[in-house]
Amino acid sequence: MIEGISAAIEALSKDNWRMDALADDTANVNTTGFKAAGRASSQGALIETGQPLDLAIEGDGEFQVAGRTTRDGEFQLDASAQIVTTEGEALVPPVQLPPGTDASAVEIGPDGSVRVGGAQVGQIQLTGRGTIRQGALEASNVDLADNAVAQIETRTSYAAAVKALHVQDEMWASLLELRA
Repeated sequence: MIEGISAAIEALSKDNWRMDALADDTANVNTTGFKAAGRASSQGALIETGQPLDLAIEGDGEFQVAGRTTRDGEFQLDASAQIVTTEGEALVPPVQLPPGTDASAVEIGPDGSVRVGGAQVGQIQLTGRGTIRQGALEASNVDLADNAVAQIETRTSYAAAVKALHVQDEMWASLLELRA
């Protein structure tokens, strides 16, 4: 009987973790470059924005920014003409444009080469393999329909584990009554 209680508790724990992951996926359905739990390898749709510092990755790579990696390619220029995230985090290694450069003058090649007026001024490096597409962003790869089905399955599994735990409790109570 101890094994039954242990199995029910393990199932509750796994279902609780899964529900948290599904809630996180739902909350990030509109987050640029977000990867759903369990779908980390699938590419989100690429959305053409026409903005010169919006960069999408085709493939498995990620951008390196101050202490982390991300697939969110929504970049801008800071006051010193450095390419940074919308939160102000610089690329690693940093890409510094000539002073006074307007974003519309920036050309970024599929290999990450950054050019202004035809001259290479920097290189965006990716972790992993991938090519860069300028003027586009990667949408989240969360599929809300799949997510809804997974939530129903997880709630059903959770309810079954609770029921199993309740049955184990009743069995223990019956055994204790027999001893009395």
